[in-house]
Amino acid sequence: MREAYLTGGNEHFDATDATPAQSDAPDTDRMLTKVKLNRKDSTLYAEYSEGEAGGFAEKTALHHRPAHADLEAAFARVLPHFLLMLEMLPGVQQGEEWLKNDSQPFRWLLDDGKLSELPELKDYAVTGYAYSDKGGVVILGRKTTRFGKVVNLTTPHEVLDPDKPTGLEYEHLFTLGTELAGCDKEVKLYLAGKSAPYVQEQQTDFLDELAQTAGGTVTLTFSGSGKKRGKDAAAGHDD
Repeated sequence: MREAYLTGGNEHFDATDATPAQSDAPDTDRMLTKVKLNRKDSTLYAEYSEGEAGGFAEKTALHHRPAHADLEAAFARVLPHFLLMLEMLPGVQQGEEWLKNDSQPFRWLLDDGKLSELPELKDYAVTGYAYSDKGGVVILGRKTTRFGKVVNLTTPHEVLDPDKPTGLEYEHLFTLGTELAGCDKEVKLYLAGKSAPYVQEQQTDFLDELAQTAGGTVTLTFSGSGKKRGKDAAAGHDD
């Protein structure tokens, strides 16, 4: 399983300023191996193999663009699986008999994504996933405590389509595979240029509304070489 930046002839691309033209179709030649989404600083890191002349090349990419709503929604749909695999879904434990008996009400909630909307799950988030060479996956996520501390969590490795089931596999592998395929699609669209509007655009809209309220143009003026402190700041003096 690839768990770090790939080296030895592989390409690392930091797309801090580069924004590729948006495509409506994902690049099917890209085979994702690892994805990590950082919502705090609006970055997405991906490892993938890409078809080129003569075979496939392993590459990495780090993009600094806000995640679009469809990508966020796809990750949210994986959240119940992430918690079930860790036996941390509130009120439900992986391996309970009613889950093994394939309870229809529970499966309906799981299949239509409604479980991720429960308020009990607001402190949890899926932050990424990694595929293994054995056809398996581990899911990365976090829990935010009531004190604001973040606990990083990783699920056990699960083979999505085992050749010889042992009976100890995660009970909802098919649905999990479907949700991960949805994540792959949205990640590829993101890599192709699909993203949410930048914060700067939202700030511009705010200033336009402020100007309309004031009946004119709003001009922001910054003066001084640094932050004002103490009496000078209170009096409005510049150094």
